[in-house]
This record gives sequence, C-alpha cells and structure tokens, in this order.
Amino acid sequence: KERAQQLHHFVARVLEDDARRQRRSANPEELSAHYVEAGEPLLAIEQMMVAARNALGASATQTAAQHVREAQELLATDAYA
Repeated sequence: KERAQQLHHFVARVLEDDARRQRRSANPEELSAHYVEAGEPLLAIEQMMVAARNALGASATQTAAQHVREAQELLATDAYA
C-alpha cells in the first residue's frame, strides 16, 4: 500500500510539473484522484475545490456541487485525521 501511495504522489507531482512547464493548468480531477490514492487528503481537497471553481465558471453547477460533496466526504473520513 505504501508503495502505491508513493507512486500516486509521484504521478501527481509529475502532472503538476509538466503543466507548469507547458504553462497550462493541470487537470484538477486527475490530480485529486492521485492525491486521494496517495493518502494526501488536503492536497486532494485543494484540487477538488479547483475543479469545483472551474465547473462553476463553465456554468456546470451540478458538476461543481459534486466536487464539493467529494471534498466534504474526504474531510469526514479518517484519512484527514
């Protein structure tokens, strides 16, 4: 499990670095999924909130609400404690 978490953390960092080099935004949904699997709930929640803001900006309120619900659920789990 620890090795899988390390790999997910590494993938998320590579995705962020690649996006930075290409001067674009990384996909927050993809990043949040990797951070959840990496056992990094705060980083996952941060990306979920970015995804929610992006969805609101695109007038996708149901999608935004889903991202907020996912963040709330993650906050309520033992992973955050």
